[in-house]
Amino acid sequence: MGTVVAFRSGSPEDERLILPFFEPYIAKGEISNLPSYNFYARITAIDTQEPLSGVTKLIDVKSSQKLSNLSKEYSRNTYGIKATEEEPIKVSSKKVKTSPRSDTVSETI
Repeated sequence: MGTVVAFRSGSPEDERLILPFFEPYIAKGEISNLPSYNFYARITAIDTQEPLSGVTKLIDVKSSQKLSNLSKEYSRNTYGIKATEEEPIKVSSKKVKTSPRSDTVSETI
């Protein structure tokens, strides 16, 4: 496990999947009933820590389309992977061949 952060979800299935990371400290129903902007977190470093709770703080910041575009461009250039016809980006569960030269099958768009 790594660090797990859980915000409220309207799906009981989400809580069912996440709750084991927080047991026995967080009871069933607590994650799905968290107030807006509240969260539970469990940090795993060398030793696993007890879960903690917190509240995110809304800040009043003027939005900037220019800054938003620069941020996206930086992220794409730094972390993005360019797709090609032979090797498309892998994101879907549909199984298709990734290349006419390859016999391998992978998850692709």
